[in-house]
Amino acid sequence: MDPNIAFKQPYNQKVDVWAIGVLTFMLLSGARPFPGKGKEQIFQLIAKGSPNYDLLTKYHKEGREVIDFISQCLNKNYDHRPTISQLFASKWMRRYSHLNQGMSENQQIENFLTDEKVDVGLHLYKFKEATNF
Repeated sequence: MDPNIAFKQPYNQKVDVWAIGVLTFMLLSGARPFPGKGKEQIFQLIAKGSPNYDLLTKYHKEGREVIDFISQCLNKNYDHRPTISQLFASKWMRRYSHLNQGMSENQQIENFLTDEKVDVGLHLYKFKEATNF
């Protein structure tokens, strides 16, 4: 949950960028970026904590690019978060953009699942389990 929403502060469309960061972290690591026990602890971690980015470098040869992407999304100040267009222009996204040109959506998904060394199905299951308060 975006810090501004969690603490009932004004917010804008960049809450979606926060959500992209959380989802990306969870799908690539299989863990929650703010793994507290209960709402109160999770909110405190969102306000003052940082994700354990070491979980990401284990799985991806381009770990620094992934960490930069996610850390930009999870900037606690939404004015300093990138726009969606800026995210697509990030080094990590640009690395793969040329690979999918001219492919159907199903082919793109198949390429992703084949090329990545990530068990996305397991991470999706963990994500489902982790989102229950």
